[in-house]
Amino acid sequence: RRDGELLVDKHNEALRLMPRLFSDGGYTVTVCDPPYAGYKEPPDLSIYDDFPEIRAYNTAMGRSGIYSVLEKVWEKNFFCYSLMKVAPVVLHLPLYNYGQYSNDPQLRRRMGQKSANPSVATGVRASFMDNYAVLCALPEITTIQESGNTFLMMTNNTTHEPMILKEPEFEPADEVDNTVYDHTHKDRFSVEGRILPIETIEEMQYYQTNMAVLLKLGAWFNYLREQGVYDNTRIILVSDHGKNMMMYKGLLFDSQITGDVYKFNPFLMVKDFGSEGFRVDSRFMTNADTPTLAFEGLIDDPVNPATGKPVSAEAKNAPELHAVTVQPGEWNIIVNHGKRFKPLKWAALKNQNIFDMNNWSYLGTY
Repeated sequence: RRDGELLVDKHNEALRLMPRLFSDGGYTVTVCDPPYAGYKEPPDLSIYDDFPEIRAYNTAMGRSGIYSVLEKVWEKNFFCYSLMKVAPVVLHLPLYNYGQYSNDPQLRRRMGQKSANPSVATGVRASFMDNYAVLCALPEITTIQESGNTFLMMTNNTTHEPMILKEPEFEPADEVDNTVYDHTHKDRFSVEGRILPIETIEEMQYYQTNMAVLLKLGAWFNYLREQGVYDNTRIILVSDHGKNMMMYKGLLFDSQITGDVYKFNPFLMVKDFGSEGFRVDSRFMTNADTPTLAFEGLIDDPVNPATGKPVSAEAKNAPELHAVTVQPGEWNIIVNHGKRFKPLKWAALKNQNIFDMNNWSYLGTY
């Protein structure tokens, strides 16, 4: 509908929505790692330059120490590249070694993980470590404000970069061997009669990585309790999408819509002011509910400053909802960076129950 404007400009408008409205409402605003800001990686924080009261940071940039190692590697590689280029062409491939230039095994172990099976793995994934290190450091980088209201909007990609972890600690290690633990604790995947079918390496990676993230968030929440600010803080945890794990065969789409319904089942948890206990709410929600949840009772009649339209979750109550079924690579800002997204596969949902396969239909590609 706004096909005269660049996707990146509309994307940046969305990343400024909550920070701007909370800032205008008198809140001290902090933004960390706004995803694809400026359609760049790492995020381009200059999208907030017109709002100097908004403090913006990129946190997941080498906190694990991997970049200090990489700098030494780059120095070596520049020299090795020169040697490779002056050598006879027949020697280029073995010298180049796919960009490794005979790097030492210890570095390769830090740059990637190899898993023999769901219980055994060697090495760590750098992208996991950089994001996980931020979660570990949350108490250290959190400052408690003595007065006034604050708003923090933060993205962390640890769950997007899964790897095999050491159990029961759910922590990274250069050498992981959970064989004995996995054999003696098979019952940990059964909850209230429902069994989580963890059988493949990928399934174990995602299970352990999500556990690790929740444990670190829990440690941060305990820190907020110790500082006396947990009860007067609203906390919203939300993911951008679910993951096709193909675990539950009764929830698979047909060949036109790849994967299973869990790709449309993103994580959403809300801890409101002064709330206690835990419950599961089966009301239909979307991750687009997040601004409405955040503004509720705090920002009166919120309006998107970029469009002049009210911020509302009412659109989800339409008789039929349309959802894009993104294929690998199609989400990439290298591919989609014009004024409209390229044609994608679309599905329709009626009656708001995503777990009833009769509610889904394929709309085609457009």
